[in-house]
Amino acid sequence: MMQVNSQKYAVVDLEATGAHAMAEIIQVGIVIIENNKIVKTYQTDVNPHEPLTEHIINLTGITDEQLAKAPDFSQVAQKIYNMISDCVFVAHNVKFDANLLAEKLFLEGYELRTPLVDTVELSQVFYPTLEKYTLGHLADVLQLDLTDAHTAISDAYATAQLLLKLKEKWQACQKSF
Repeated sequence: MMQVNSQKYAVVDLEATGAHAMAEIIQVGIVIIENNKIVKTYQTDVNPHEPLTEHIINLTGITDEQLAKAPDFSQVAQKIYNMISDCVFVAHNVKFDANLLAEKLFLEGYELRTPLVDTVELSQVFYPTLEKYTLGHLADVLQLDLTDAHTAISDAYATAQLLLKLKEKWQACQKSF
């Protein structure tokens, strides 16, 4: 197992064919943060080899035609694993993204065993009075850049900004004790 760098975060967002256990990944967005700075981004579409539902097309703007030209997950798995395996894995609702990605990576021979951070849970701690904790609502309230919601890279980038704000709040709390 690779050593995890506690100052390096892989902020990940996936778009998928659904929110169920049999979902297929259709888009991956990754933002790497090192020493509190965004140092790298990665995005790719993934061909799920099944048609998208009308709901997913409307939600994401991703089309079957777009995905027909995309690589299979097997073609991008190693690159994704190499980018994130030595990082703390961060996502907004981390269980969905981490479990789905870990499962797909495992099927390609890669075991993802990194610490997990959920920005939903952290947001609830640091902003307890908000009415909801969707990424869109947090982006509005905290003035995060979320220009193209429900595309993986845009959501990952907004989540990375959110993580950096949450880290600032945490550091401010530490100074006050």
